[in-house]
Amino acid sequence: MWIIAQTDKNWINYLNDWQLTSNVNFWSPKYEGLRSIKAGERIYFKIKGERFIAGYGEFVRREPLTVQEAWDIFWERNGCEDIDAFITLLNNNGSRRYYTNSIIGSTVLTNCIFFDQYINMDANEIRWNPKTQKSFRYGRYDEEPPVSHKNRRVHDFNLVDGHRTKKTSSTNIREGQSEFRSKICKAYDNTCCISGVNVDELLEAAHIQEYINRNSHHVQNGLLLRVDLHRLYDSRLIYIDENYTIHVSSLLNGTLYEQFNEQKIKLPKNKKDRPSVQALVLRSNLFRTQ
Repeated sequence: MWIIAQTDKNWINYLNDWQLTSNVNFWSPKYEGLRSIKAGERIYFKIKGERFIAGYGEFVRREPLTVQEAWDIFWERNGCEDIDAFITLLNNNGSRRYYTNSIIGSTVLTNCIFFDQYINMDANEIRWNPKTQKSFRYGRYDEEPPVSHKNRRVHDFNLVDGHRTKKTSSTNIREGQSEFRSKICKAYDNTCCISGVNVDELLEAAHIQEYINRNSHHVQNGLLLRVDLHRLYDSRLIYIDENYTIHVSSLLNGTLYEQFNEQKIKLPKNKKDRPSVQALVLRSNLFRTQ
């Protein structure tokens, strides 16, 4: 089963900008129960006032909360920077005035993916009545999800030909990065594959073969790493071999990173998401031993 739900574009942009993809509060100004949606099924994000779908998240649970309770539990995972901004969003999207003791709907999502290119609902024949006031629209059990082309079979990763001429954060390098990170987070269950840390704010998606072009954004060319381990990986002071064993440079002897040497990384449950052996071998050739 799948659901399309309207949401504020600011909510999407905030979570995407801060790369928050787990334990997200997909709140609604009014509490209404959902039908028999099960944990792990998807809710797709339709931008309010526009006919585009901007991503999706996997359902965990739904419950009524006060505004204050929602803020105390989720903080910035409500899609805004503070409780005042949260109340402003509610007032902009609801039909009444909201206060800290007002009851709202709280839908907890995980494994959120925000599309770099929004899905045009008209082009994909996704129906939505513009006159409706309800937040949720349900798909039939016998239908494919509304953006099923996003779930097409993904081929194994092949090394990308070419070279980056300059290490930069230009737009062409950022293109696709958000979806790449979201998919890597999902593959690794929002957990650093070396340290086991599962705090969104500390996790980054690392490319195994360095970024060349959009084809580099393949889940098999990625690792989910804690931010400091990502820096060490990019600095060639850590590498992972074709047997998924971690190697730490002798330059890091006597540091806390030495504990990871000769340990195995945590692998994705889905074998199709596991790191490319080709890419790992290529990366190992750049390792700095001293």
